[in-house]
Amino acid sequence: MTDHKYIPGYDADLQPDIAWWSAQINQGSEFRDRWTMNDRWNTWDKYYRNDYPNPGARLGLSDVMPVNLFYMMARSFVPRVYFRNPSLSIQAAKPGPEHLGLAMLMERIDNRLIIEMKIKRAMKKIINSAFFHGTGIGKLGFGAQYHPVGYTDDRAAPSQSKEGFEAEYRSDIVSDMPWFGHVQTDHLIVPAGTVDYLDAPWTAHAIYRPTEDMRFDPRLANTETLGSTHEAEHVKAPQELTLSYEVHDKRTGLAFTFSPSASSAAEGATVLISPRADLQQSANGGPMYPIVFNDNLDVFWGLPDGAILEPLQDEINEIATQIMYHRRLSIVKFIANKGSIDADWAKEFLTEMDASAVLFGEIGDIKALQTGTIPPELFQSFQQIMDIVRMTMGFSRNQFGEFMGGSEKPSATEAGIV
Repeated sequence: MTDHKYIPGYDADLQPDIAWWSAQINQGSEFRDRWTMNDRWNTWDKYYRNDYPNPGARLGLSDVMPVNLFYMMARSFVPRVYFRNPSLSIQAAKPGPEHLGLAMLMERIDNRLIIEMKIKRAMKKIINSAFFHGTGIGKLGFGAQYHPVGYTDDRAAPSQSKEGFEAEYRSDIVSDMPWFGHVQTDHLIVPAGTVDYLDAPWTAHAIYRPTEDMRFDPRLANTETLGSTHEAEHVKAPQELTLSYEVHDKRTGLAFTFSPSASSAAEGATVLISPRADLQQSANGGPMYPIVFNDNLDVFWGLPDGAILEPLQDEINEIATQIMYHRRLSIVKFIANKGSIDADWAKEFLTEMDASAVLFGEIGDIKALQTGTIPPELFQSFQQIMDIVRMTMGFSRNQFGEFMGGSEKPSATEAGIV
């Protein structure tokens, strides 16, 4: 049996073993990407924006008539989950005016913090991520955005350099105050094979910051070895970014930050913030708080709704496109005997504007011609797909806004059940 002298991931002085942590994080990232179907995210995001990369590929057509299920479901789902006006109500557990006053004071403070921390805005983003990516993640911090603890020596961690450069400039994060924000699903890493988030021995937060900001940040060590690892997307002038990992280890109760881009020539050169007590760990977890609506039985990561909607989206787009083309083909056309009507008069005859008179030859020289109609089976198929979408997403007919007349119309009590 191997005799492990040190805690895995650390040396004798409890300094992180960067090679060990890098390997663990890479395995966790690959595990997450596989179960969250990361390779499909870009397609689902485009569907939500009504951007279809190959619009008529299945039909061999040049255009498509989309029915944006992703947008409809997201806009129906998210408002039903998050609190539109979040607030707390605190009741005194003991009788007496002192306890009543304390409860009222705590309620006022907490409700003020909910507003100042912009929890409503963060929750909307978290729920939206849970819909598209399977897992939504919120992060609770204190005093600083890019510091694993938020403060040192009972005071706010200074983020201003000697040159007067402010390394943190997010307007809703204030020193010595809590904050709550949304974290991208692919920025959270837990050990590969994690089934329950509460069992994860450690979590890592992948942070992408401008390289220059990190070099000027006085709280970080070894910044002279930092190099850029990524470039900001969707901008004309790419900005250099550097990846760092903020690690919270429940085994040791420590938190630290390191960057895989720094030079490893000197021992500990990649450690940006040395391990120190993680004050954010508690019985309720922390600092990450994930939300999963579609549980996977074998892993912690949730099943994205996009994986369910994508085949239905492709099918209903095909049906709607076929309806569009049949409608175009069914437009009434006319045939006329040669010489029975002048070309200019023919244009007047077909214009949508009222013409005073159209002169043509003998009666019967012009005949209306209709090449076809829209097959009713297409409308039936369209409704069938919409019913499947409704049942799959767990909406009743009443919630889906469908009208049911006659004997199928629900009573007031039945309508109130939903």
